[in-house]
Amino acid sequence: MCRCRRRGPFVLIERFGQNPVACAKCRGEIEVQKLGVTWREAQAIASWRQLYSSIKWLWLQSGAYENWASSELASRTSAVNRMGLDLRRMLGHRRLTYLYWFHDNEGDPDSEMKACPLCGGRFRPLGRFIACARCRIARG
Repeated sequence: MCRCRRRGPFVLIERFGQNPVACAKCRGEIEVQKLGVTWREAQAIASWRQLYSSIKWLWLQSGAYENWASSELASRTSAVNRMGLDLRRMLGHRRLTYLYWFHDNEGDPDSEMKACPLCGGRFRPLGRFIACARCRIARG
C-alpha cells in the first residue's frame, strides 16, 4: 500500500491483484476509491485489468498463445492497449496518470526497451519507474 504523504502521479499496472493502480513514487498500491473516481471510471479500470490480466496469463503459460499474447501486450494498436490509453486519458483529469507498457524479456539488459513505444522519446526517472512524460507511458 502507498504510504506517501503527497499525492503524486499513479501508474496503471497489472500485477495479478484486484487493483491495478500503483503510486509512481513508491510503487505501492493505491485504493481506487481514494482516487475519487466515478462508478463508470471504476468499471473501466476493472474491465481493463481483467482483459490485460487474461492476456498476460496466456503469455505466462508459455504455450500455444505465448507469441500472440506477447504481441497483443506490446502492440500500440491492440485492443487492450487502446483501452489502457483511453483509460489513462479518462483518469488524467483527476491525477497525472501513466500506463505501464509491457516488454517481453524484461530484465534482460540487451533487450530492454530504451525508448517510448509511442513517440520514440527517451524514458526519464519517475519515482520507482521510468517514463515518457509526453505520452505518459511507464516502464521498469
